[in-house]
Amino acid sequence: MKQRILTLGLCLALTLSLVGCGSQVLAEDLMAGIQVETPPVSVEAKDREAGALAVTSFGVNLFRESMEEGENTLVSPLSVLCALAMTANGARGETLAQMETLFGIPIEELNESLYAYTQSLPLGQTYQLDLANSLWIRDDGSIQVEEEFLRTNAAWYDAGVYQAPFDQSTVKDINVWVRENTHGMIQGVLDHIPDDTVLYLVNTLAFDAEWQSIYYDFQVQEGVFTREDGTERDVEMMYSDEYAYLEDAGAVGVMKNYADAAYAFVALLPKEGVSLSDYVASLTGEGLRAMLSGVQDTKVETAIPKFQSEYAVELKEILQTLGMTDAFDPGQADLSGVGETSTGLLYINQVLHKTYISVDERGTKAGAATVVAEGAGAAPPTEVKTVYLDRPFLYLIVDREAGLPVFMGTVTDIAS
Repeated sequence: MKQRILTLGLCLALTLSLVGCGSQVLAEDLMAGIQVETPPVSVEAKDREAGALAVTSFGVNLFRESMEEGENTLVSPLSVLCALAMTANGARGETLAQMETLFGIPIEELNESLYAYTQSLPLGQTYQLDLANSLWIRDDGSIQVEEEFLRTNAAWYDAGVYQAPFDQSTVKDINVWVRENTHGMIQGVLDHIPDDTVLYLVNTLAFDAEWQSIYYDFQVQEGVFTREDGTERDVEMMYSDEYAYLEDAGAVGVMKNYADAAYAFVALLPKEGVSLSDYVASLTGEGLRAMLSGVQDTKVETAIPKFQSEYAVELKEILQTLGMTDAFDPGQADLSGVGETSTGLLYINQVLHKTYISVDERGTKAGAATVVAEGAGAAPPTEVKTVYLDRPFLYLIVDREAGLPVFMGTVTDIAS
């Protein structure tokens, strides 16, 4: 008799639309009130750097492979990495080895690095970055999730655990949980649950920050954004003088701080004669970290367009291209550390990522939701630089202290 193969699906969604929160999650959190002991973590400076480099390199690789010619792109490497790391805690053998190669460090070190990072997130009245995680288990006995898997993700990722019937009430519950943990910025990630789905892992990430220096009305003027094909768009440009200039062989850039300089918006404009796709293709994690750590205190006359961007991508083929192949192969995947099922094996069959961002006079709002579904199947300036973002550019939202890109995107077009 042919063995049935269960599937593990990964869905990532990020949006910024504000909605009301008129309901509550009905499923009970099985981890509520249960104390999970996390081993003491003391990440040395060299280990912090290694972790930051690994996260940055993962983000650059993911972003480079996600980029589509002529299309606006936006990914949240941190959200994707949190979801994949939780999943990797249940991977074994070659499946785990491939995931760890993609991460750039062993899963144990990644757990520690992400835990240490999330425990030290800066927080202020006018800026915040919040992450949340949860696991949702079908309650009909079709899967028995390993206690070690649940405790590991609860310890390192503070993941709540819910048992639910996996009908439309569970669709509603998961969407409500996502909406609540993105402060209303994401309406939901599911519209139905396949019959063979037995487990979801969900990560959310929400970012909301005001500029350190907001733009006044006189600083916002009509301008023109020129696409690579020469098409022109009428846009609103926000003008200011900044004192954080970046440059490498292929691009010039500017860093504009959010409140308290805890986070920053970084824009990189390819030099004349360098296409945006060629510049992105040349990026490396080491190069990006070097540039972000080498900001020059030089006056920069800056023009940033107001823009909103939505993006959706299937990450399965991208992750396979990056070497994570076995997890998607029904005959090779080893996710036995997740749990046991009554009908077959587990593998990942889908990875979806959806994003939304808005940049205006006051600041930036962005959020991310990641769902993993397991189922059947300061010196005085000496010169003035100019960085006008009036043609396609790359941008990042960066945690300044850690030097980590929370979001990475491109603007190739702006809706008029």
